[in-house]
Amino acid sequence: MRSLDTTTQLLPNAIGKIADAAIGGNMWGLLRAVAPLTLSAALMSCTSMYYIHDPASGVISAGQLPDFLKSIRCEMVTFYEIERSRKAAYDKLKKSDSIEAFRRYSHFNIAPDLFGAFTLELKVTDTANLGQGTTFDYKLPPDFAKNAIAHLGPTAGSQGIYDLIWAFLLKQNAKLAPGNALAPDAPRELWEKACFSGAIPDLDTLEALAENRWPERARFARMVVNLSKPLAAWLRDNGSLMSAGELLPGKDSEMAEAAQMYYSFALQASAGLEGKYSLTALHWSALAGQASGSLQQNSNLQIYINGPGAAYVNGAKAGTAGFGPKPDELGSERKPMHVTIDNQPGGAGPGPAVTKGGRSGRSGGRGGEQRFLIAPVPIFPPAASP
Repeated sequence: MRSLDTTTQLLPNAIGKIADAAIGGNMWGLLRAVAPLTLSAALMSCTSMYYIHDPASGVISAGQLPDFLKSIRCEMVTFYEIERSRKAAYDKLKKSDSIEAFRRYSHFNIAPDLFGAFTLELKVTDTANLGQGTTFDYKLPPDFAKNAIAHLGPTAGSQGIYDLIWAFLLKQNAKLAPGNALAPDAPRELWEKACFSGAIPDLDTLEALAENRWPERARFARMVVNLSKPLAAWLRDNGSLMSAGELLPGKDSEMAEAAQMYYSFALQASAGLEGKYSLTALHWSALAGQASGSLQQNSNLQIYINGPGAAYVNGAKAGTAGFGPKPDELGSERKPMHVTIDNQPGGAGPGPAVTKGGRSGRSGGRGGEQRFLIAPVPIFPPAASP
């Protein structure tokens, strides 16, 4: 920042001139010496949008972003593949042994026709301050009746906050690209098309890749949770825990439907510099200068994974999602106001498709019940972190 650079150049010179003027007893020289310090404080407290900080420089630099984004994409798609394969195996085995099916193939029911999302936020905060430790205590000429001291303790500061938020959609039916046609020594640009080398013939192979048992096959930097578990395998384990209230036997009498998973990972790093100067002379009981500058970077990753009921769980937070008999149609005499969302047969979207009988054409309801939204689910853009 220009203001911070200017401050660091002017402050030492100003303090030196103040010291010389104080020692020499030259008040006019003292005033001239204080002027640069005053100018420094003015520059420091002034901000300008012509001089800004690139948020993509610091803990995560711009050069690292392509590889980082690929790591997120590959971990997420690996997780999608595992959950789809586990669901197919669960549906096949539960007909004969529902307990064993849950034990071996518990999963989060990812909606293949919905988007998942992730956002990456990079935030930089620059600060420059003339601290409270800056004091000018000048002894006036003493006499026998009093001892007078003039006090001056200026403070000034400036802060610049720069935020970058990138939002990405990821189709939840995405599949891992086959990497068996690429040679191990193929150019890096070609490997960008695949997350793993070699074929992935079955669920066991997919689980092993998620656990990073063959690290040489990964063509991206693995994201690790708690220094041990790759992100894809960690999400799989969380999905198994979350689905217990939905997949275990007896779910029809009491069920907690897993609808959405959300994760937020934040990293904060800061660095600063502080300088102090003090002087005691004939006319100065205490002369001290203090200035500081710091830089702080926040990196935040947010991940959204949606099940078939994701729209309803968001509507439930505002009391606008319900179930039971289908309400009156939009625009009808009894409900002239547009307050319900409902999809027609064949339409895309989170709501159920309605058949002629008025029943839900999409799975998820029980006993023929109809799900509906009382009002549109509000849409909020990614917001900056506090």
